[in-house]
Amino acid sequence: MGNGTSKNNYKDEKELLENFIECPICFEDNIKKEDLFILSCNHIFCKKCLQKHYIDFFNKNQIKQCPICRNNSNIKELKNIYEDWKLTSYEPINWTQYNTIEINNNIFIKRLSTLDLENFPDGYKLLVPFYEINKIEKPLFFHSSKFNILNPIISDDLDNLFCLTIDGILDLTKDNCYSWYNFLKNNFIKKEFQDKNIYKYLFKVFEYSKVKMRFCIRDINNIITYDTYNGTMEYGLKIYERSCNVLFRTYLYQKPDDVYLINELYAICY
Repeated sequence: MGNGTSKNNYKDEKELLENFIECPICFEDNIKKEDLFILSCNHIFCKKCLQKHYIDFFNKNQIKQCPICRNNSNIKELKNIYEDWKLTSYEPINWTQYNTIEINNNIFIKRLSTLDLENFPDGYKLLVPFYEINKIEKPLFFHSSKFNILNPIISDDLDNLFCLTIDGILDLTKDNCYSWYNFLKNNFIKKEFQDKNIYKYLFKVFEYSKVKMRFCIRDINNIITYDTYNGTMEYGLKIYERSCNVLFRTYLYQKPDDVYLINELYAICY
């Protein structure tokens, strides 16, 4: 099951799977065995649906219940549910939730969870970083260092996955201006990423990381723009000639011939 079901007091796993008809949340019946999860109450769901249902565990550190019988899931079970990341869409709620942290020099990736992309050719995957926060491994969103300005650019490197690419020019007068450089150095510029034929894009990002960061946007209408000067918040990308911070998440987009470091943008605060 991918969750170590033998560690819990389940009924016979084979019997449960034989009686499985469909996920009671999405009603999908053609699900691989490794993509199913048996809760301690013996109810079975697909992992993707459970991860959506239990997302407040990451957002607010709240203990959640089985969608059917309301039996509480313990921390150990919740960790197992998220051992392999299945959510292709995972967005922050606001700037202060538990899975959001300011980028700093002491953030270390514990592991990468491989997410196979639906409707993509073989060899195309997302590698989702997991970080340890309060003894729990989970993906994170980051607050950036301060930027002097955001510059939209033209880039065709990413198979039209994103509608726009933006460079944030770092404010080098700030104490944390090199946090992004140090994050890359601590997590990616090391032995397992040293093959420059495969990771050429990653090294390209590292080369300019002391002066700028590059962000990708899927839909400009979904970006939240905060304007502290005018006291407004609105949906839709707004580019002002003012300093700002952004909210983003980082992951790797793996192709057969290269691996791209993606900083997906979610919000801007001027």
